[in-house]
Order: sequence, then C-alpha cells, then structure tokens
Amino acid sequence: LSWIRAYYWGYSRASGEKIFRREEEGMLIFGMRVLFGYSAIAAGIMYMIVPAWFPFLYISLAAGWRWFGAFSIFVGLGVLFWVHWHLGYHFTDTVFVRGKNEIVQTGPYRWVQHPMYGTGILLCLGFALLSTNWYLGVAGVLHMCIVMFLRTPIEERKLLERHGQDYSEDRKSTRLNSSHQIIS
Repeated sequence: LSWIRAYYWGYSRASGEKIFRREEEGMLIFGMRVLFGYSAIAAGIMYMIVPAWFPFLYISLAAGWRWFGAFSIFVGLGVLFWVHWHLGYHFTDTVFVRGKNEIVQTGPYRWVQHPMYGTGILLCLGFALLSTNWYLGVAGVLHMCIVMFLRTPIEERKLLERHGQDYSEDRKSTRLNSSHQIIS
C-alpha cells in the first residue's frame, strides 16, 4: 500500500508546487486524519511484531473470513494501483488542485468520481479480517470516512472553482458520482 502511494507522491512532488496540507483541508480534518491514520498504522505494526501484547484487539474469525480479507487486500491493491496510475501527476494526499490540473476521466474515473476512498475502505476491512484485529478495521474505516465525508465537499468545491462547467458535466456523466452537494 505505502509503496504505491510513495511512488506517486514523489512523482507528483516533482512539480515543485508547495502543498500546505493543514491549510488545504483545515486543522480539524488534518488532525483527525493524523490521529486515526497513524494510530491504525502504529497498532498494525505493533500487532504484527508482538500480537500477544494486544489480546483485546483479537477477533475470532473462521478461516474463510481471513481468506476473504486476503482477497479484499489483493483486489484493493490492484484497484489502488489502477487509480494512482490514472491520476499520475495529479495525485496529492490532500485537496490541493495543481496548477496544470485537468479532469481525469480514464480508468476507474470513468465510473466513480472518487474511487480512492472506496478502495481505502476495502483495504482497511481486508486488513482487519486478515489480521483478526478489530481496531485496524475501526480506525481505518473511521479514517477513510473522515476523508470521504468531510474532505470530499472541499475537494469538490475546489475542482468546481478550477474547472467550472467542465467539472460539473463530468460529475453528471460519472455513473457513481459523489452524493455530496457542492458547497459555494
């Protein structure tokens, strides 16, 4: 997961544009993302190193559920790579709209307005099922829901400001478009 994002994050940083995450999405959203995101990562790493220290995080699951978790991760990583491949230069980890930004309408963006968010939820649930760790699922899904429901309206507004009618038309043509209203 991290290697996919790190490659495209570095690739997109080559533009030289300064991105101020706290200012772009606001301190509340930034703080909640850091809290839930980093705590899930830390919990996952600690759970992998010494699972005996965290018996209260364990959930008893049949082997079939763990296999389903592994399958979800496999599919999720493939979709995440596909999403990043089509975003390319336009990828950022915040709501920043690049100077040479264009509307991406290829790959998963033909059908879904924000495919990375659903993919993130799929990956979080997959990791929780595979690891049998309920906290990874809860913290990961909370992190993705914060991003999806609080950050998406900001992102939508910025894209509409930047692209106007073109982005409005793109939203209408996307089959699974955002259910959020543009905030003016």
